[in-house]
Amino acid sequence: MKERKRVLFAIICFLLVSVFCILFFSRCSCADDTQDDHKSNGIKWDGSSQLTVTNSNPKYVSIPGFSELSFNLKSDTQNVNIYNPENNKCYMNFRMVLADGTLLWKEDNVYPGYGFHKIKIKNQIDKGEYKANLIIKCFDIKTNSEVNGGIVQFKLYIQ
Repeated sequence: MKERKRVLFAIICFLLVSVFCILFFSRCSCADDTQDDHKSNGIKWDGSSQLTVTNSNPKYVSIPGFSELSFNLKSDTQNVNIYNPENNKCYMNFRMVLADGTLLWKEDNVYPGYGFHKIKIKNQIDKGEYKANLIIKCFDIKTNSEVNGGIVQFKLYIQ
């Protein structure tokens, strides 16, 4: 009976050590990739964009900008190039609104190096030309405090 208890104890110890090692080493394998420490919305940005970055000084937040977008009237999924530049030390919350305040799209927790090629519009609007804004709020990754932001004004063409 004592022999069975020893064997059972040894098996349990082996399993606990194995689970600990698996958890420890799986966490260490991604320790060099700081993006994996955060849940970012969007896709890992591939570096291609038609947007301009308004400030590339590493002491400041880089804000992507553009002067116009064209959306397809017949689809709620639209092609865009919206991203958080990789050199930033903040995550971004995006709000795309018409000048009258109509919310078209929003996304939070977009970390540096992540962005969107496609977005799903919340409200369909009629064919035409509209004044619109991309409101960008930025938050420090470590403290979650708001650090900067911007409003990109642009013309939205619905075709």
